[in-house]
Amino acid sequence: MNKRQRIAQVVLNILIIAELCISILLAGKEPELFTIVFFKYFFMMLIPTLVLGIFVIKILRTKETQPEIPAHSTEKERVKKEKAKESAAATWQKKTPAVSHEIPMMLTREHSKLARISKWRSFFQKTAALCLFIVALSLLDSCQAKFRTPLNVFNVLPGATLEITGPLEKKVPIEELTYRSTSDLIRLSFSEVRTGIWFGGAMWIGRLTVSPDIIPGEYRLMVTPEGYKPEPEKPAPVVLIKVYQDHLSIRQGFKSFIQRSSGIPPWWIVVFCLPFIGLSFGTVFYLSRKIEHLLAQEGKAEVYRVSAGVEGYEIAFGLGTRHGVQPGDKLTLLNEAGRYTGSIVVQNASEGDSVAIAGFDSGVRNGYIVSINKY
Repeated sequence: MNKRQRIAQVVLNILIIAELCISILLAGKEPELFTIVFFKYFFMMLIPTLVLGIFVIKILRTKETQPEIPAHSTEKERVKKEKAKESAAATWQKKTPAVSHEIPMMLTREHSKLARISKWRSFFQKTAALCLFIVALSLLDSCQAKFRTPLNVFNVLPGATLEITGPLEKKVPIEELTYRSTSDLIRLSFSEVRTGIWFGGAMWIGRLTVSPDIIPGEYRLMVTPEGYKPEPEKPAPVVLIKVYQDHLSIRQGFKSFIQRSSGIPPWWIVVFCLPFIGLSFGTVFYLSRKIEHLLAQEGKAEVYRVSAGVEGYEIAFGLGTRHGVQPGDKLTLLNEAGRYTGSIVVQNASEGDSVAIAGFDSGVRNGYIVSINKY
């Protein structure tokens, strides 16, 4: 992956993390519809972001691998550019002299610094993967808990105050709302009546207050407009209030495995992991640039894209005309351990990147090394 593609990938990751945070904040305003609201906003932003990101990365790759000399160039310009390439190749060869022997059985990296940076990059890659795995588990646990918990059930402790919502048959002025409860120690004050954001139905929002003197148990609360006459075939929605004795008992009532076992809501784990994911991606990008620079000093570059073609594997790597690479050149292919695996033929080259063909028997994959030196 070239420099511009890596920058685009980092920007894409940051945008996705920002969209996740925005979705969490927006969903937090609708605690009883948290999962529905989260998925609505998150996927509304995620899908176009991914489509645009993939398109931009593909465009950057195409631009980087186009030949440097256009077909309509004049002869004078072509000769001038060829001389510049020869000069760049000569300068590069002085910096990276070829090895005298042809093909050794094993090649080792000469600089311990390169190996050390590679180990740190691998560590941060694994850290990012672990954090993403934890985030995925937390999201899955939270979603299954939301779907298993009815929207009309609220778990509280004595003396608690929380904001709750409920459906209405039609939108009415807030002054016309009344409620009935199976206990005088449970009170409800209405704050808003509005249209639901998902299905479009009317809903009320209010603040529930539970007295500290209430006895733990299940209580029912029903919200209706003034003058409401219940119909047998269409009863009014009932809100179920479950009052628990202490924090330990209320934890056992949670459907979320994480929250039931640790007392920590799974969304807090997601928020906690996000900075580590961003830090890990940023560090991997920085270390990849360092590795690319150190390899370039030795006349080498990592393979960042592999795709199967008709004649062999089509591979892309970060060596170009400024390194003396030209279409038709035959370069050396090494695996991650430095072992010779074959030769490749350059198909086209830009200033900093090239595309070449490797044989199917080379087993090439991302992370293999291309060298302009002959072994």
